[in-house]
Amino acid sequence: MNGFISHVVYVVIYILFFNMILISSIYASANQLSFDNPSDNPDNNQPIIDPNINYNSFINTNIDLSQPVSVTYLSWGNPQLDPFSPMALVNQYTNSASVVLEFLTDVLFHPNPFRLLDHNAQIGFKTSKDVPEDSMEIQIYDMRGLEVFKATIKDNIQGNEYTKLDFSESTFGKPIPDMSSGVYIFLLLSEGEVLGKGKFVIKP
Repeated sequence: MNGFISHVVYVVIYILFFNMILISSIYASANQLSFDNPSDNPDNNQPIIDPNINYNSFINTNIDLSQPVSVTYLSWGNPQLDPFSPMALVNQYTNSASVVLEFLTDVLFHPNPFRLLDHNAQIGFKTSKDVPEDSMEIQIYDMRGLEVFKATIKDNIQGNEYTKLDFSESTFGKPIPDMSSGVYIFLLLSEGEVLGKGKFVIKP
């Protein structure tokens, strides 16, 4: 008798457990999340991505390369050339053939005055475009108007960046003459045209 009762109790527990599993499965199926692509459901008008975000950058070809330009990144991908954007400025510089070569700053010797024996003098300036080596010439005259030095610059000059050149043989490819103390006038020329000029003083 006790064995029969125990058997019935086991059967009832099994049925209740099975029913709990079945009910849980039905409930989960009725409320499961759908991972279908919204575009596959014509009744779903929800956007897949935020329409306010431009996920694709583009190239604007309507650019006047003779004018300063900037580069902006709307997202990832190719850069957009936008001459009016204040974002992500990249030098605001283009080396177009239409850009006239000129100095954007005064051409200065530093220090000034200086001693030749100190070997620390530099020439500083900024040009509007790149200048290849041997394309710019320096001429130096004393106060009597006599030419004391003439040479071409052997370095490549990067446009729109402030350049400092050593006043030495490494820059001009020839030694600096032993100039006496006094005031000197220098000219910087390109294709025979004077682009910049100034004075420097050599100390005893």
